[in-house]
Amino acid sequence: MSDRWEEQKERLVSLRAEYAVLFSHLHFLQGLRFAVLAATLPILGALFNYYRAAISVSQFKLLRKGEIVNVDPTSALIIATVALGVLFAVRSLELGVGIQTRAIVDRGSAIEEEFKIAQGIFTALKRRVDLPPLHRITGIITWGYRIGIGIALFLIAVGLWAAAK
Repeated sequence: MSDRWEEQKERLVSLRAEYAVLFSHLHFLQGLRFAVLAATLPILGALFNYYRAAISVSQFKLLRKGEIVNVDPTSALIIATVALGVLFAVRSLELGVGIQTRAIVDRGSAIEEEFKIAQGIFTALKRRVDLPPLHRITGIITWGYRIGIGIALFLIAVGLWAAAK
């Protein structure tokens, strides 16, 4: 009986330690996620601003009319391609962080069930993660990436079109 009690006690201590580690991993991943987002926005802003300077709206109107403008569309095309690459890389990182976060939340909620914690943090996070994508911040971020990728593809098409003229 004593051996069984010791095993149970060791198991509970191990679960408690794992629970604490899961909290630190979750906080690290969320910090990484927001750091990447914070670093991406100025980079993309600078890239798109450079693109806007290379082919401005007035020059785009002239291109549409078929007039030749004094613009280097190759540099604008390179900038738009770099922006698209940055968006794809950051979106891939975001998906990886999402997978890791989902695994941490699932394991944390399983530990809370074992400890019989009814209103645990991981259980609440699991309920939030199971919401439809547009009801949580990740869905909004996903739509932001989709819109950014769409803008980058449009700018690449404009750059190709300008290069062809």
